[in-house]
Order: sequence, then C-alpha cells, then structure tokens
Amino acid sequence: MFASCRNPGLLILAALLASSGEMVAAEPDRPSLMIQEVPEAMRLRGNAAWCNDPDETMRYVFPYPVEFRAAGYVWSAPKKDGSATELGVGVLLTKAELKGDAASAWETGYLVAKRFTPDALNSTFCACEYASRGLPGGPVVLSDYEVATVKNSAHLPFAEVCAPSARYCPSDNHTAFEVMGAAMTEVFTDCEYISAAEASKAPYVEGEAVAFSATATVEHGCMVLPLIGFLCIAVGLAVKVRRVLKQDDVSDDAHEGYLSIE
Repeated sequence: MFASCRNPGLLILAALLASSGEMVAAEPDRPSLMIQEVPEAMRLRGNAAWCNDPDETMRYVFPYPVEFRAAGYVWSAPKKDGSATELGVGVLLTKAELKGDAASAWETGYLVAKRFTPDALNSTFCACEYASRGLPGGPVVLSDYEVATVKNSAHLPFAEVCAPSARYCPSDNHTAFEVMGAAMTEVFTDCEYISAAEASKAPYVEGEAVAFSATATVEHGCMVLPLIGFLCIAVGLAVKVRRVLKQDDVSDDAHEGYLSIE
C-alpha cells in the first residue's frame, strides 16, 4: 500500500503509524525497540543554526525550523540549490532518561531513527543520539553517532529496520565520543516550549497532507480533463450538427419555394 502512495512525504507518516504500536523484543546485546515519548524538557520549537558536517552546511539553507513533539520531531530544510525542501522526521526507539534539571541544564540519550524526503535511496538512519541544554533559554545541542543507514527501507516500521543493528547506547555524549568516535552535531537556537496541543500532533510536517491533497487533485484532474475535452467536442459537434440541420431546413424551404414557383 505504501509503495503506491504518490506523495513521498506521506510515506514517512505511513511508516510512522505502522510502527507506532510495534515492539521489537530485547536480546542479550540489543535493547527492545518501540517508539518512545520525547521528554517534556525537549518539547521545543527552534531553528537549526549550525552543523559540524561540511556537506550539510553546503547543502541546506540555515537556519531552518525544527519542532520536537511528544511522539517525535520534524524539520523542514530548504536546499541551497532551490531544488526542494527536505521534510524529515525523527523518532525515539528507546526511552530517553533525562539527567539534570529540566528547567535549566539537562542531557539525555537514546536510539533514534530518522527519515526524510525527498530521498532517492529511501533510507532510514539509525543512531545513538544525545540532546542537551546547558542553561535556561540556551541553545539545544543534538549529537548523532551513526549505527546504521538502511537503504530502501522507508516503507517499513522504524523499529523493524533498526533492530538488526540496534545496540545499547553509551550512557552519555562524552562516553559515546570515546567509544564511537566523532558525532554529527547540530545546534538549535531561539528554542521555546510548545503547548500541549502542539506537542500532541503527529510528528510529520502538516504541509504534506495539503501537498497530497493537491497531488490528488491534479491526478483526478488528469482524468477529468479528457472528460471535459470530450464533452466540449461533443457539444461542439452537436452545435455544428444543429447548424447543418438548420441550413438544410433553409435549403429545403428555398428548394420547396423554387418548386412551387415552377
């Protein structure tokens, strides 16, 4: 069903909904995976202002908006070449234990799964991710340590895709750096808390539904336009036939008059 969806943005939502109730059982060296809630301290709206990956800074227009909701987070990143705006979603697959004071400085870590569109490879990105805030009202820092990138998996549940490579993530960002090497780090500024109603929204960009409706309208239009064209032709032919018949009536009247004169 998902493969037939014309709008790739809805593949993200469809896969998310498919995986929301699924749980992958734990193994001795792997945690159980199930979509978890984002801690309340992280339910923020802000702007991605900086990234330590040169490819990212060359590819996107900074800053771009990011929103952390209860069931995951979303972003909308315009590409510098103007070809598209990347719509992405991230979900927590293990529980995020908050360390520190939620009202001031805190840090948390978890296994995350991410997808975005457009993506020619239809990939799912699995990583140990650490989020932190050093002071009240300050920027939020997100560090990702890649665990796996699984191609051609955007139609599958997040937990199912990340399960084969899942691992227990190190206890904190510092330990993860020592064990797993350098991370891709992003800094989010102008962060403010969102309302409970906003936090309860599904973690996908709302414009996707609108875009899908527009696409559906165009697709239906592709079927309607030939019908309209056919009707126009039919009406045109009817008018033409009527004119011909009217001309025939005039000709007949003239012909009859000519005969009567004779």
